Amino acid sequence: MALAQAFLGDPELVLLDLSLPDMDGKQVISAVREWSQVPIVVCSARDDDAEIILALEKGAEWVALFDDDSLAGPDMFAHMLEAWHQQPDAKRI
Repeated sequence: MALAQAFLGDPELVLLDLSLPDMDGKQVISAVREWSQVPIVVCSARDDDAEIILALEKGAEWVALFDDDSLAGPDMFAHMLEAWHQQPDAKRI
């Protein structure tokens, strides 16, 4: 459903978790890359280097790793956006 909405809505940024109920996040990256170059930021508690590298190879611009404590924090998205804006090629949103 979210993938269809992204396709129809022309998003400025995609925030994506690798652990999704219906589809692996890396599959979502591949699907989005078929029609868009929108920046994709992966937010994940997974710390497997191979998974992170594969997400980047498939087209994610940035991977933000979180542990259980930081995922529960109320300022998680503010911290993510702040870190994203510090990237040299980051699009301002």
